[in-house]
Formats: sequence, C-alpha cells, structure tokens
Amino acid sequence: FEQAILDMRVGEKKTVTLQPEEAHGPKQEELVVSFPRGVFGENIDPQPGMILGMSIDRDGKPQQVPAMVSEVLDETVVMDFNHPLAGQPLTYKITLHAVNSPDPE
Repeated sequence: FEQAILDMRVGEKKTVTLQPEEAHGPKQEELVVSFPRGVFGENIDPQPGMILGMSIDRDGKPQQVPAMVSEVLDETVVMDFNHPLAGQPLTYKITLHAVNSPDPE
C-alpha cells in the first residue's frame, strides 16, 4: 500500500490491488482445525460464520486468538484460525488529499 502512494501528487486518484502475499498472506490449511463439539461446553452453540475467542498455548503462555467456525458436523466443529481476508486480493481506491511534513520533534 505504501509503495502505491509514494509517487502520487495531491489530488491524484489511483486504484491499487494487493495480492494475498502483499496483504494478509495466503490461506494456510494447517490453520483449519477440527475440535470435538464438547470443547465448547453447553453454553456455546457454534454456528458457521461465528467468530469465537479460542485459548491456545504459544511459547508456554495461554493466548486468546479469534477463529471462525467454518463447519459444524455431528461430532466436530471445524475452526479456521486464518485471518478472514487471507488468500484474497485487496483492492483500494486511493485519493491523495494532502501531504504533511513530518514534525521535527
């Protein structure tokens, strides 16, 4: 994105498409994981499209990360830990309105 605005002049408009590798990365299949339904307890009824906070162990410390329910089966729930925009190109319409000088302090 930053590269796209470097040569722009005030008032100029531009449409820029970033490929997945330049944005949120490609979709990683190893980040799509199945869990037994019992993991969610009785208070959560997972439905496709829901975003749930999952606790994972990272470097020996528990960490909350969002995951999207991608599929609900009889015995398992498939969770996708990829960013929702992973694997998708992003298109921006840019208009440069002003250029500010950096504050010397």
